[in-house]
Amino acid sequence: MGKPLSPNLTHQIPTVVSALNTCRKVKSDLMHQCGSENSKAVNTELERHLVYVRILGYLLIHGPSTTAEAWVAKCIHSCKDDDKLLDLG
Repeated sequence: MGKPLSPNLTHQIPTVVSALNTCRKVKSDLMHQCGSENSKAVNTELERHLVYVRILGYLLIHGPSTTAEAWVAKCIHSCKDDDKLLDLG
C-alpha cells in the first residue's frame, strides 16, 4: 500500500513536525479502517484518502522550500477535522 511516512522527521520548524504527526495519525486511522471494511467501494475511497494524506506528508518532508513546508503545515493545522484534512490533500 505504498511507502510509510517517515517516522523520524527533524525540522527547524516545529509546526512541520506536528503536522506530519497529524498526517501519520490520520493515515494510521485510515489503514485500520481499510483492514476492517468489507466493501470494495469503501476500500477504494479509503485508499484514495490514503493517497491524499501521503501527498500532504510528502509535501512536508520534500517541499520545495521551508516556506512551502511551513505553509502546508499551517494549512494542515487549520483543518478542524480529518475530513477537512483529506479535502486539503
